[in-house]
Amino acid sequence: MAKIKIITDSTCDLSPELARELGIEMVPMLLHVGEKVYRSGIDISNEQIYEYLQSGAHKLSVASPSPAIFEQLYRKMLGEYDHVFSIHVSNRLSGAYAATVQARAKVPASKTKIDLIDSKSASMGLGMVVLAAAEAARNGAAPHEVERLIHSMIRHTHVVFLLTRWST
Repeated sequence: MAKIKIITDSTCDLSPELARELGIEMVPMLLHVGEKVYRSGIDISNEQIYEYLQSGAHKLSVASPSPAIFEQLYRKMLGEYDHVFSIHVSNRLSGAYAATVQARAKVPASKTKIDLIDSKSASMGLGMVVLAAAEAARNGAAPHEVERLIHSMIRHTHVVFLLTRWST
């Protein structure tokens, strides 16, 4: 049985506990709140983010992790796993996927295959794809089966966002 690792970013909205339970490596996005920078899910919770958004007191922006963060993680996976699926928020919404491409180009060839996947989604649309891939890998699916599942789910997953303005 192949050793498979699933990597994603914190935009997938999975709880850190669930990610740990399924062996999912979640790379935090960077949140700029006023003058401070937080790592999503590590230095700041979703609840705190919502509070900042509701208060309107601080400008909030999101940045993707640097290619160096992904490169370091991919190098760590070499030899430890047979196959790595790095599944990320839509390239149209973030620079995270582009950072993975830059990072992968710097990682030496290895027996470990690293597939970079643009989920074409965000939030729990991405989260559902990542969950399914991690569960399939944990249940003994072969890499080609996990890959087929990922791409099938991406084609059939649609996320709808509704933006509203809160008033107090």
